[in-house]
Amino acid sequence: MPSLLPVALLSLAQTGCPTLLGIDQDYGVSEAGLPDTRGPLEGGTADDHRRVDGSNDARSLRDARGSGDQVSPQGDAISASGDSSQGDGCTGACACPTPGQIRCGSTCINPSTDANHCGSCSNACTTMSPSTTTCAAARCVTTLATPAGYGAEITVDATNVYWATGAGVFKTPLAGGAIATLVPGGQPFGVAVTATTLYWTDFEGLLGRVGLDGSGAVTLVSTSLPTPPPYFVAADTTNVYWTTQTDNTTGTVTSQPLGGGSITTLASNQDLSAGIAVQNQNLYWVTIGTGAANTGAINTSPTSSAMAHAVTQANYPFDVAVDDNNLYWTSRGVPGAVMQLARGGGTPITLGESVEPVGIAVDATNVYWADMNQSTVMRVAIGGGTPVTIASVIGAQYVAVDDTSVYCTSANPGVFRITPK
Repeated sequence: MPSLLPVALLSLAQTGCPTLLGIDQDYGVSEAGLPDTRGPLEGGTADDHRRVDGSNDARSLRDARGSGDQVSPQGDAISASGDSSQGDGCTGACACPTPGQIRCGSTCINPSTDANHCGSCSNACTTMSPSTTTCAAARCVTTLATPAGYGAEITVDATNVYWATGAGVFKTPLAGGAIATLVPGGQPFGVAVTATTLYWTDFEGLLGRVGLDGSGAVTLVSTSLPTPPPYFVAADTTNVYWTTQTDNTTGTVTSQPLGGGSITTLASNQDLSAGIAVQNQNLYWVTIGTGAANTGAINTSPTSSAMAHAVTQANYPFDVAVDDNNLYWTSRGVPGAVMQLARGGGTPITLGESVEPVGIAVDATNVYWADMNQSTVMRVAIGGGTPVTIASVIGAQYVAVDDTSVYCTSANPGVFRITPK
């Protein structure tokens, strides 16, 4: 069959694009000289993988370019910042030479990896030293810190990120920058913050508090073996709550007023107590179980009285999160999963399977978790849907979330911010 390339070249010449010839990721020229409707797209996240059809067919993409708009790797129009009429004589649909590229001004870039145009034109990944940032899968992945020791729990407020490692407790601004040491040394694990104070647990048998500026560090609880050490920690406007780490049935769930005072045991004889969360004066925590499958539980209690079981026969639950409507937890059984249950009770639902889910967090729309085995940070819609890989982070362990980003620690070790979430 004779080549129809001259027809394709003529077609491109008629669009007013003298400088760029080739195949665009979303719209190109096929051997037959017709619009190319290849798809699924390479790169991006799983929920970005859409075929070029339906409302995003070749005609609509051509119309978008004809209006001077850009087309993203997802097949969406990108407005004026990517206008192809700037700088090189192009006045219409100018195709980039490499699949996956888009035009930003007079330059073809890959929005999946270009830190100056990450995900879209002019969306630059920025941070402050010593943090570093890169563009991966159309998201800005910022390395906030590479601390010594293991990666442990992480939390955020409106200004800073706080995390624990085997070398201390630290903070840095949300966007990255100088790292401040709040608690030096020890073997910290759990962290929780209030408006003015950070609470932390330490495998050496400590529960402590320190001002968010690093001042006034106080030890609230000090234990030694065989008494199990404090493990996960949570706080509300009244009390600080913690579980204890143990390999038998002597675990406890305990509270103390934020300013110090009498310690109250809310639950005892817990089988491997782990993650804990508090919401609207109700406390929720995990007991992993005796080591056999389906012996764990998600427990609930008003913050000042005895416990009840929200879920029994849970399969190796580990961490828990809560919002106004539901409980969410990671399950490290086989298969691993992320689970949801209405706070009023009912039947748990599986939001998504995951090989080794560890830490979990929730916002108004999605549930987020870290899969340590797969080295991924994941999300899924509340109520269920298709799980999406947000980023690849080696040894991802614990997560926190704010309005724009997901933050995670890793066993690698490292502390990361991923934007957008």
